[in-house]
Amino acid sequence: MRKGTLIGAIIGFLAGLVLQASGSWTTGMASRALSPESAQFIMVSLGITIFIAALCGVIGAFLGALLEETVMRR
Repeated sequence: MRKGTLIGAIIGFLAGLVLQASGSWTTGMASRALSPESAQFIMVSLGITIFIAALCGVIGAFLGALLEETVMRR
């Protein structure tokens, strides 16, 4: 596996987690009491957090591979 792709994916995933940490979905998780009704809200917000972080990871992997190809040409 190329180093640029792997590093870009890791940085993108972590950046996505940081973006979601300041969002309203994750802060709303902390203010709710644990009950059977709130389990769906917690799972949906956790799923959205992981989805956005993975999406940022894919974008970061693409940019890392693109940057590595540009550097290797020179």
